[in-house]
Amino acid sequence: MKLTDEIELLTDSIAEKQANSFVANHFGDWIFIGASIETVIMEQAVVIYQDVADPEYFGATIRSQGISQVAINTRQNLRNRYSSVAHELWHLLVLTNQVPANQVSQLNNERAADHFAASVMLPEMLVKRYWQAAKHQANFNPVLSIIQLADLSAMPYVAVTRRLRELGLRVSTELQAYDERAWKLARNRLDLVMSPLDEPQPIVSFSALKRAVLQALKLKQLTLDEAATMLTHAEPTVAAKLWAQRRQQLNDVATHDD
Repeated sequence: MKLTDEIELLTDSIAEKQANSFVANHFGDWIFIGASIETVIMEQAVVIYQDVADPEYFGATIRSQGISQVAINTRQNLRNRYSSVAHELWHLLVLTNQVPANQVSQLNNERAADHFAASVMLPEMLVKRYWQAAKHQANFNPVLSIIQLADLSAMPYVAVTRRLRELGLRVSTELQAYDERAWKLARNRLDLVMSPLDEPQPIVSFSALKRAVLQALKLKQLTLDEAATMLTHAEPTVAAKLWAQRRQQLNDVATHDD
């Protein structure tokens, strides 16, 4: 066995164990976490929602001065977004030393993050049970079954197909080659309604900064102009309200002067 193969096997094994431990500690049993992955990561980091028109940008995790921050690109569709959050959760666990350092040093870290995300969002036991039940149906359709599993788990179709293959569950070479567009076409051929998970829900929000700025404004440590400027790109809706208040102040002053 090549060294690279050994590293990949070790990476997948450690990521899977960490995922199993994480799910057990946070949820007590196997479930499809879906959208709740975002509330999970909010417990451990400051979350920044961005709307970035870059199809290759999904998110990022940094830790500075003891504070963890996770950025999420909400321009991605919801499936990719939730998968990306689970991916960033691995990086967060590494940065906060929740994964033993001696293990991390041996791993392909990006591969570990991908495998961890798949393991958390598509738990082995649930996936195998689902697939076995589906195959026992008289009218078993692998395309429909993969789509249903993707909807249950709120994961990308391609990630579901890859996870099935990783778990030793047979998927045809043809389906393995499907990209996101091909899966949407397959969904249409089956007369299935399009899922909201296939669409983005763009959000721009930095709630931690918003709370800090509004508190400083309340204590008169910032002016309305300063507060609105600070929130213009991080919390545009709140910033717009502050700018409206500022315009009203100016109008009131002008009216009083008249």
